Amino acid sequence: MNETRLNIKTILKSKLARRLVPILMAVVAVPIAMTVLTVGHVAREQIVTMTHTMERINGSAVKDAGKQFQQVGQETVRSSGRKMAEISLQAGQNVSKQWEKSQADSIAKTGDDFARVTQNSFDGAMRQSLSTNRDILSDVNGQMGRLFASSARYTQARVADRVQAAMLDQSNRQMQERARQLAQLTEVYLQTNQNYLALTAQMLNVYDGDRAGEKAVLDALVRRFPMFTLVSVMSLNGQETAMSVSDQAVTASDLSNHFNTEYFRAGMRGDTYVGLETPSQFGRAPVLRLAVPVELYRGKVIGVLSARLSMEDLWDTIRNTRIGKNGYAYVTAANGAALLKERPTSAQMMRQVAPIETLGWKLVVAQPSDEVMSPVRSFKNDIARNTQHSLRQMNQDIHNSSEIAATRLQQDAGRLHTDTAAQVRTRTGEIFGKLQQKTNQQTSAELKEMQEAIRSQAEQAQQDNDRRMAAAAGAASAEVARRIPPLTASALHLASQRLSVFALAIILISCAVSCVIGLFLASAILRPILRLAQGTRAIAQGELDKRVDERAPAEIGDLAVAFNTMAESLLQSRTELDTAEAQLVQSAKLASLGTLSAGVAHELNQPVAIVRGISQQLQGEPNLSPDVLEDLALIEGQTGRMMKIIKHLRTFCRAGGYEMVPVTVDQVVENCFILIDAQLKAHDISVKLDLKAGEGQVMGDANELEQVFINLITNARDAMEGRKDGEIAIRSWSENDHLCIEFHDNGTGIPEDVAAHIFDPFFTTKEAGKGTGLGLSISHGILQKHKGQITTHNDGGAVFTITLPLLEADTNEQENELRRAA
Repeated sequence: MNETRLNIKTILKSKLARRLVPILMAVVAVPIAMTVLTVGHVAREQIVTMTHTMERINGSAVKDAGKQFQQVGQETVRSSGRKMAEISLQAGQNVSKQWEKSQADSIAKTGDDFARVTQNSFDGAMRQSLSTNRDILSDVNGQMGRLFASSARYTQARVADRVQAAMLDQSNRQMQERARQLAQLTEVYLQTNQNYLALTAQMLNVYDGDRAGEKAVLDALVRRFPMFTLVSVMSLNGQETAMSVSDQAVTASDLSNHFNTEYFRAGMRGDTYVGLETPSQFGRAPVLRLAVPVELYRGKVIGVLSARLSMEDLWDTIRNTRIGKNGYAYVTAANGAALLKERPTSAQMMRQVAPIETLGWKLVVAQPSDEVMSPVRSFKNDIARNTQHSLRQMNQDIHNSSEIAATRLQQDAGRLHTDTAAQVRTRTGEIFGKLQQKTNQQTSAELKEMQEAIRSQAEQAQQDNDRRMAAAAGAASAEVARRIPPLTASALHLASQRLSVFALAIILISCAVSCVIGLFLASAILRPILRLAQGTRAIAQGELDKRVDERAPAEIGDLAVAFNTMAESLLQSRTELDTAEAQLVQSAKLASLGTLSAGVAHELNQPVAIVRGISQQLQGEPNLSPDVLEDLALIEGQTGRMMKIIKHLRTFCRAGGYEMVPVTVDQVVENCFILIDAQLKAHDISVKLDLKAGEGQVMGDANELEQVFINLITNARDAMEGRKDGEIAIRSWSENDHLCIEFHDNGTGIPEDVAAHIFDPFFTTKEAGKGTGLGLSISHGILQKHKGQITTHNDGGAVFTITLPLLEADTNEQENELRRAA
């Protein structure tokens, strides 16, 4: 099956990505978005408050500037009017005294002096008014800048505090979740090993007394799961009956009694026990004691299965856990004692704790505070830089607006100065022109009229100037009042836009980062999961040789390893199942053949008996030739032999239980050749008998013992297939209250790698159809029922030695057992 290539489309379609990305966006982006929106709202409120304050300050300043400008202008015009009246009076007196000499010069000089004095006075008033307005605008600028700076610093401090609180809370939640995951991993580790021990307990039955079988089961458990360093089976009185240790051989002296231990009593109550056996020492992981009941059936406890569980693998996982760059995890007991010690460090640490409920331990996750606070400090620095940049830009905008207002005010004052000076010159020229025309006729009258006219014109000019100065001051005040609110509103709008853009940028970046992290995590988790899914489908479709890549993070990698182990076991089980199925089919054929043989033997017995009877009758007839009598004797002998073979075959093929009676072993060995002697001769195999047991008897079933002997002889025959010098040597003897029978052939012998499995059910080295793998296994079981043993070795061929207790020794042993029981 081809590997599925992961791309963005595949990841986005996965349920894991669709769940993980919104969760990360909610955990990361939502708190940041709420913080930024809160900061924007607070900043806008500060800017609005500052704007209203500036409007009040600007309105007051502009009104004061208008009043001062109008007052200075009025005083300047009055001063100019008084000077003009005095000059006019002095000019009239000079005209009356020196009219003849310098009429034209005096009038011209008087007009020039009047114009110059008027212009100088007006220029002074205008310069003073402009200076006053510029100072007022500068003071307004300073107050606005200080107000903006104070508001910005206050807003910056509040934003930094809220962001710091939000990010610290997020870090604490992440550390708490990591601690909970590690604690859950420990709980799963303990529960899994309890299940392994409970499944092993279901395979045991201490009533059978099969200590070797119990030992084999315990050895298989220790080999398969190295975390179990010691496993033992305890009987009802607490005595260990079988034990397996991972790093040493077990002797009888190693078995002890655990009747008074807490874990034995818990197992006898039907409970599962988990406790601390050995605490962590010298940097090594602690060792736990597990105990589960061994039940004959539910509720009937017949023993306890106990084990020592090493926590080394789990300890390595926790010890190698990294929280951030420098964070770590460690474990403490309920009393605070360190089971997995904390790393020595001088840095201030932040900690989160999760309980391991099964053992009452605590799993602690620690991370340096400086590492947690690093993003907070970076965010504070960004806010400070943005705030300083905004203040500089706002101060520059206020300064530019003030310069523009001052320039326009100066331009308006210049135009007013030019218009007023031109009107003064025009009126003065008109007055002095009329005065010059009437001088010759009405000097005295005209002088008075001139003075009155000058006074009237001066008052009129003063009134006009007052109106114009008031209008100019009002216009300047209105202009300033008109321009400041738009500038303030523009600054407010610009600040709001920047805050909005900043908030939107942070939200988008947070969402993007959350999406990327979510997709990355989904990809990292989904890839091995898809491989496992493909492997599962392949296994379901029969591809038992399918394996998945074990390079995956944390528990998923462990799951991949477990999957490959499961697939390997399934493949091995399938192979064994196929082999067993073929052997069972062969066994069924042989069983059917045995039944058929018994039926054929029964059917043949009647006609053979008839032929034998007729031959016996014919031998009694008179007048038969010697040749006929010889043939009839031969027929009688051979039919007798056939009936003996048929009777033995029927006895050998009978089904059902067995009967333990005294049996002469040498006679059973000789009876075997009734059935297989012809087969051995057909294969050119000779038999050498050396039976010295004599009348030695054993307590057993002759038919079953014959089955064992025939099976060993046929195996020797098959091992010497095709040889011309095949020989089977069978000898028997008595030794130390036991009877021994040895079967020795000159075949190829038994290979060392096969010798360890020859007594396993369905194990055979023969070709398909020639063997079931059950012969030696059944023979081994029969000999165990007879309290015997069978061993094998090579000595120029295969040698099988059977040892059975003699009848006298077996009887004595039974009597001793009865005495002990009594």
